[in-house]
Amino acid sequence: TGPKKAKGPADPASSLRHEDLDATLWIRSSGEYRAMARQAYRMASIVLDVALEDVTWTACEEQRQLVEKNLVDLASLPPAVILDVDETVLDNSSYQVGLINSKSDFSTDTWQVFCESKVSVAIPGAVEFVKQCREKDVAVFFVTNREKNVEESTRDNLVSVGLIPEDFEGDNILTKYEKPGWISDKSKRRMELARKYRILQLVGDDLHDFARLGYHPTPEKRQEFATSNHRNWGTKWIMLPNPNYGGWERAAHGWNDRAKPATKLELKLKQLGVAAGDAAGSATKEADEKKATVAKPLNN
Repeated sequence: TGPKKAKGPADPASSLRHEDLDATLWIRSSGEYRAMARQAYRMASIVLDVALEDVTWTACEEQRQLVEKNLVDLASLPPAVILDVDETVLDNSSYQVGLINSKSDFSTDTWQVFCESKVSVAIPGAVEFVKQCREKDVAVFFVTNREKNVEESTRDNLVSVGLIPEDFEGDNILTKYEKPGWISDKSKRRMELARKYRILQLVGDDLHDFARLGYHPTPEKRQEFATSNHRNWGTKWIMLPNPNYGGWERAAHGWNDRAKPATKLELKLKQLGVAAGDAAGSATKEADEKKATVAKPLNN
C-alpha cells in the first residue's frame, strides 16, 4: 500500500483554538500592553493641566451641544473626567482566562458571578491618573455598561484597587439601566454629567465611550469616525487597547450577538476576505505554489 493521504484542513469552527487566546495572552503577559496602557494615562495626565487652564475646553460632544444652545456656561462649572470601567480602569482578563479554560463564550450569568467576585485588578497607570485628578479637585466619574445589579460589587472592586477612596461619599458610578433611558449608548449619561460639570477628558476602550456613533455602525463607519475625530485622540479623548471584545468585534459579525460561534467566525473571516473553508488551507496553498515556482527548471 502507498503512503496515507494527508488529511485536509479541519473545519475552522471546530478546530480553531479559542478566539480569545492570543488577545488574552497579550494582555496578561506582554510588556507592550503595559507600555501602551501607561502611555495612554501618561498622556491624559499631561493634558489634564492644559484642560484645567482653558475654561472653554470640553471633551464631551453632548456638552458642546449644550454650549451652542446657551444652556450651560463652561467657565462656571466644576471640572470632571469620565472614565469607562471594564478594560479602561479594571483589567478583567481573568474572566477571559476562565472562558478559555472552560472552552466557553461570554454569558450574562458567568459575567455577573465574575463581577460579584470583585477580583479585577487596576489597569496600569489608572490609579495614578485618578489620584492626580483628585489632587487637582477634578471630579472622577465612572460611566459603565455594567448593570445596576452589580454596582455595589463594582464599587467595592474599585475601592479595593485604589480607584475610589474608602471614605468617598456619593454616587460616582453611572451604570446601565440605573435610570430610564440609560441604555448601552452612554450619551444620556454623559449629557447628565455635562449639565453639572465641565468634562475635561473622556477615557475608554471603545469608540462608544467617546461619542454617539448611531445604531450598529459598520466597521467602515467606525473607521471613518476615528479618522474624522483625529484631533481629539491623545488630548480630549484617551483610548485604551482592548483586543478581546467591543464594538469593533460586534461590527465585524454584523452585531448579530445571538449568532452561533461558527457563523460569527465565518463573518469575521469574510471581513478579511477569507472564506471559512479556505481559512486553514490558504497559507499552505500559497507556500506550495512558491515551492513549485522555485523548483521549476529554467528553460534555456
